[in-house]
Amino acid sequence: MAVNPRLEQEQPPCLLQLKRSFSVLSSQILPIMYTLYAIPNCDTVKKARTWLAGRGVEYRFHDYKKQGIDSKTIEQWLTQKPWEELVNRSGLTWKKLSDADKPTSAAGAIVLMMEKPSVIRRPLIEADGQIIALGFNESAYQETFSDGTTVL
Repeated sequence: MAVNPRLEQEQPPCLLQLKRSFSVLSSQILPIMYTLYAIPNCDTVKKARTWLAGRGVEYRFHDYKKQGIDSKTIEQWLTQKPWEELVNRSGLTWKKLSDADKPTSAAGAIVLMMEKPSVIRRPLIEADGQIIALGFNESAYQETFSDGTTVL
């Protein structure tokens, strides 16, 4: 927790220590809330969900088909990963696109991902606005979910 130096001088030291202790304690107690973005019928997603369930990892499921995806979320992801990593160019949705419909820029990729969310590489797992997993790889998941600190 960042403390404004000017405010630090105005508050008693015991209050500042209490605030710091609470911040550390709450980060240790509060579970990480994951959101898994995907399509339920995807085989890769099924493998990931089975893996997570087998280890008791709780998450909120965001179904692209039912809930769609907004540009704000995609733009946030693009601050962490290039569009080329977010778009699944080996999937059927991508392969069915004409060359003219395939994006060549982040702006084009945003439009495509909003119109055809099944083109987004999946599953994408997010925690506190950060992408922590993209796709499914058992050894990467083991490392990521063992302590909750690894970012893929």
